[in-house]
Amino acid sequence: MTSTIRSSIGRALPLAAALTLGLPALAQAQDEEASGVTVGVAGEIVNQFVWRGLLLNDGLSLQPDVWLESGNLSFGVWSSIPLDGDFSEVDTYLSWYQELPVGELTLTAFDQFYPGEEDEFDDFGNFGGVEDGEPTGAHTVELVAEFSPAALPLDFMLGWNVWN
Repeated sequence: MTSTIRSSIGRALPLAAALTLGLPALAQAQDEEASGVTVGVAGEIVNQFVWRGLLLNDGLSLQPDVWLESGNLSFGVWSSIPLDGDFSEVDTYLSWYQELPVGELTLTAFDQFYPGEEDEFDDFGNFGGVEDGEPTGAHTVELVAEFSPAALPLDFMLGWNVWN
């Protein structure tokens, strides 16, 4: 499995570097008023990948994020690429955002792809299902609603894994 991850990193790092270096210039050169589309690029190197309190990778990971925004809609791809460890993830997402008189509401649909140790999980087309309570595919599809009230320093989030 280590060679598969290193091979994935070898392909992903040049792509992430190209996107990180090239897309900001593209976004700045673009006439936002004419097209109404904004391109965003961000990235982090983290020493631990912790998600909702779970330690997923106890080593360095590169986490690039690339997205397109138009009006209240956003489409993007985020990933965690292990540089020192073995957990990798690639998420695509579609979000809708709305400011309300009482706060902000965001609705998001995520497709979380987890290439894994088993060969069938390396296949991006394997959405699988659930057998005996265990996922058989490399994807988890999640719907999330987030609300940030204007009067409180709190955020409320409700997520539902609708697949796997």
